[in-house]
Amino acid sequence: MHQKLSSDDKLKSEVKELQKILEQADSKCKQLENEITKCNTIIQDKQAEIKQYEAALQSKQMSLDQASVRIKALESDINNIQASKPEFDNFKEIFKNPSSDEQVIMKTDASFLNSFLSNIETIIAVKLQNWIKSLYVIDTIEIWRPEKLFPINNDDALKLLVSNHCNEDTTEENIEEIIEKCKIELIKIAPADILVIIENASITIDEKQFIRNKWRELHDKAFYKFLEEIMESNQWNKFMVMTYQVERVGKIFTGNTENFVCVKQFTSFKSDREFDKDMQAFIQSKYKMCIIELDFSIEHQHMNYLKYKVENLLKEFDKENEKKICLVVVLSRRIDYPKAVPLYREWYQIMFDELETQNKELGAKDKRAQFKITDDLLKLSTKEIILRSDIFNFKENISYIIENALMKFNPVNYPVSDYDAYINCISINIYKEIELIELFESKVIDYFKNNSDLIEDWKKCIFTDKEICDQSRDAKSALFNYISSILEEGILKLVFQMEKAQAFSSYFYSSDDDISCILKDIWRMNFEKFCIEQNMKLQKLTSSNQIEKFKFALNFPFSTIEFKKISEFYATYSNSSLDKNAKENFKESLDKNSVTGKYIEYITEIQLMVNI
Repeated sequence: MHQKLSSDDKLKSEVKELQKILEQADSKCKQLENEITKCNTIIQDKQAEIKQYEAALQSKQMSLDQASVRIKALESDINNIQASKPEFDNFKEIFKNPSSDEQVIMKTDASFLNSFLSNIETIIAVKLQNWIKSLYVIDTIEIWRPEKLFPINNDDALKLLVSNHCNEDTTEENIEEIIEKCKIELIKIAPADILVIIENASITIDEKQFIRNKWRELHDKAFYKFLEEIMESNQWNKFMVMTYQVERVGKIFTGNTENFVCVKQFTSFKSDREFDKDMQAFIQSKYKMCIIELDFSIEHQHMNYLKYKVENLLKEFDKENEKKICLVVVLSRRIDYPKAVPLYREWYQIMFDELETQNKELGAKDKRAQFKITDDLLKLSTKEIILRSDIFNFKENISYIIENALMKFNPVNYPVSDYDAYINCISINIYKEIELIELFESKVIDYFKNNSDLIEDWKKCIFTDKEICDQSRDAKSALFNYISSILEEGILKLVFQMEKAQAFSSYFYSSDDDISCILKDIWRMNFEKFCIEQNMKLQKLTSSNQIEKFKFALNFPFSTIEFKKISEFYATYSNSSLDKNAKENFKESLDKNSVTGKYIEYITEIQLMVNI
């Protein structure tokens, strides 16, 4: 207890000392402000006197020589006063926190705060934040997931970036120069999505071209080429590669014995001692580079520790700057994950959408993977090109899309669980029946092409639609999901029409065209057994001859909702406790033009035949 009181007293004493320092600083600031005000007043008076002499000269009230001599004397006085005036703009005083190596600026009155370097940094950070926000806005609509653009998505990370480029010589005169450097750093850590986003961003054409050129210049090498260049260079010995690619790096180089790289996962280090042991072994080994992979979504708390260990290791053991350490930081775009990546001073940090390795196929003409994906996206200007592109392969994905559409099938606002049997039956048969897939394909493509307003602004929609952004990890997957949603809507309408056509006789297909015939044949084949044997489970109707004879399965509703209705009516109608008159009254009360009335007639007819 005594020890705690002693600690509190010490803390109070330190606070009092800091308060005294602040009071002295405030007093000094006020004194400087008074002197500056006095100097400015004298300057204004002398400038006014100059104007009087100039006016008198113009009105010829005094000789030219007299006026010239007096004006020169006044100008000399002004220059002397300007030279002796305190340089308040360059007045800096930093308070050091004894418990930290970081410089801490204590907040006081606005005039005092204005003199600190931190105020310059704040001005730069605000300007930079406004520039970033301008990229987030597409036709007055803010993009839903701004962290898709830059992995440093909070104010603290941005201020850290700015402070990395500022020093004691930074003034308001070179603010634009610092902003330009920070923009380049941001473009360096931006994914390829930035090239798609800026297509509709609310910025100038020159700004868009600057971002395009700079991004391509900074990302003009594949990942393994970048590593090769780093190993040959003495400029950097510690660097960080950010990526959204979840696959591990694995073997990077093949057939090149001069490049030695070892790869480790941060999770493999069980203790601080084990980490030191492994890293010292790396320093003494033949390896030129050590790549440490870290999953930022679950290991972000270890970033500063890893930075500290790497910097100390290279400072202590690698005097000749021959060894390189690369942190591969795997990022996450989960909507519930707001963490920002720190940007470190004297580290080279860059984003790679694809961790391309030497033994990985890069496609035609050895094109960069992330360049190819982005270029392909930007070429998708019409619906016909989209349907033919590799970004969205319709034939490969049609079954998947149909199944997703069916999961949304709920034509009468009943729970989806009531349609499980129907959905499962169609889903199973989709993969078996080529004719069924072709039928869906032709119908849905027509739907897709005939809705001109659905795809024109896809570059805007994939970043401003909440649902699309939530389920997409990049622009490519966002476009895939966006097209899928359009096609699923078309499929859903098509399936609903089929449901009505099969369940309600008033909508039944009457034409004999090829599509109608295919549809009838497939539905009869797929749902005859489903409707009668599995759903109705009426043992008296299991005779294949009777089923073949009546063929009423084609008109039978697919959904379990309609089946429940008919089953209930049938049970009521066939209840032996009802007398003959009651049964007849019940039957007459049904609308014979309705689905239910027609099915009672079917069931009655079959029941009479079975009884015979």
